[in-house]
Amino acid sequence: TQIMHQSCVNLQIASKIFAETENVLEKELPNPKSVYIDTEGTFRPERILQMAEGAGVDGQYVLDNTFVARAYNSDMQMLFAEKIEDLIKGGNNIKLVIIDSLTSAFRNEFTGRGKLAERQQKLGRHMATLNKLADLHNCVVLV
Repeated sequence: TQIMHQSCVNLQIASKIFAETENVLEKELPNPKSVYIDTEGTFRPERILQMAEGAGVDGQYVLDNTFVARAYNSDMQMLFAEKIEDLIKGGNNIKLVIIDSLTSAFRNEFTGRGKLAERQQKLGRHMATLNKLADLHNCVVLV
């Protein structure tokens, strides 16, 4: 979770560095955004603020460029991942997709050996969606 939080901050740092090294005004760059799908209730905006402050970045700016969705089950998690493409088509420059944690909802819903095949098939479909997002939209997916 800490790595995921730091990744949201690092995206904004990298954008700022790119603007400086390429002599481009930050306002001329499409604002990179993160999508954070939280399946365990561990996303902490105050931690993002702390990390950003420690890196010399405006923490509110990082939060303003982070879409956060709380998924309570595997269906919600998969739906949120599918809707990321709509955000991109709506003009959002999504460059980082985070699923924290990928498997927890699946483990909780599909318990026992009898449900293992169903769980793996559903998880495979979800991973295919995330892989397609990364390939088609040139974004990083962290799970």
